Amino acid sequence: MPKKFLTLTLLMALVSMLFSIQVSAADTQQALAPGALTTAPPVTESIVPNAVNSSFKYIYYTDLGITNPSSLKVRLNATISAYEIVNSIGANVSLERYNGSIWVPVSGTGSSLSSVSTDYYSGNAEYTVTSGYYYRGKGVLWVKKGTIGEETTLYTGSVLVTQ
Repeated sequence: MPKKFLTLTLLMALVSMLFSIQVSAADTQQALAPGALTTAPPVTESIVPNAVNSSFKYIYYTDLGITNPSSLKVRLNATISAYEIVNSIGANVSLERYNGSIWVPVSGTGSSLSSVSTDYYSGNAEYTVTSGYYYRGKGVLWVKKGTIGEETTLYTGSVLVTQ
């Protein structure tokens, strides 16, 4: 009798565990945001936002932002400043689209923004995009003084573009 009771108890515990695993798996499935064709990308946080490498001699501050100013438009804004006037300063920016599992470069969205003989630059690039996707910006912000060049790569957060 105790053997049957123990077997029955173990069987019930096993069924209960399997049910709990199934419910947990269903709970982790993401619902799509209104107008989205994919799930939202994972949230990535930088430990120190806009942190600049302390070994840089010229780059003082960098920032890269993304906005959705109007239907089917995305704007990237890059800002960089140097400790002193440099020969050239700027950013190479591009757009990436989330396909539901990875970020993919958007063809034809590369823009070079720059200025000369200054210690500050801020510029933007605007792109027409497809509705229903999450987009983020990538920027390589750089300075050049004489033979020394410095650069840092930044990513924006994401925006969902809907009509």
